[in-house]
Amino acid sequence: EIPLCFTESLTLIQIILLQNNNFKGELPQIWKLPNLQVLYLSNNVDLSGELPSSLFHQQGNINDNDTKVVHDNLVLGYVIIEGTNIAGTIPSSICKATMLKSLLLSD
Repeated sequence: EIPLCFTESLTLIQIILLQNNNFKGELPQIWKLPNLQVLYLSNNVDLSGELPSSLFHQQGNINDNDTKVVHDNLVLGYVIIEGTNIAGTIPSSICKATMLKSLLLSD
């Protein structure tokens, strides 16, 4: 299972390669990774849930006063999530990921 803290706390991470790991459970729906450029989750057949809209529309703190700002993920270039049980609709927030070069969601 991918813990929620993984997708909320690693705000500087740019590349996540977690393919072929036999992860189980639902994909976290909260993603606060504004620098994420590459996400590979392929071949985790027991990984389920929906493609989170927050993956493409990030929210984070911008100062010490915990002021929240929502911004589009302008660096996300590759989302490869094939061979999983992730289902549902593609969130409309994907249209905000203007740097997206590859999107692979096949089963």
